[in-house]
Amino acid sequence: MGASATSATSSQNSDDDEGEESGQESDEGAEGAAAGDAASATSTTASGETYSLATVQEHSTESDCWAAVDNNVYDLTDWVAQHPGGQRAITQLCGTDATDAFAGQHGNNDEAKAALSEHQIGTLQN
Repeated sequence: MGASATSATSSQNSDDDEGEESGQESDEGAEGAAAGDAASATSTTASGETYSLATVQEHSTESDCWAAVDNNVYDLTDWVAQHPGGQRAITQLCGTDATDAFAGQHGNNDEAKAALSEHQIGTLQN
């Protein structure tokens, strides 16, 4: 019984190891896919889409607010309620090319530019 029991146990352990390894590969594969999805979302945001001004104009409400500034397009929907200058300062810009308004209000304020850049979704079609 000693040799065959050892052989059977060894075989089971080998199967368990393979199962664990394939489980790890599967988990790593899922993590890799999730990372790939995140990378894809990031690369889409980083490279961005190109939008026409007409498309930006379709997003002109407080609950769906896009604006263009310096040939970039921003989804400001989440920023409306957070804007330190109040919601109206943003909602009046929804669906517009807000370049002049942004420059007039913020000039070269790096903090304002950094806050705006977090919402970039693409570039404005020329």
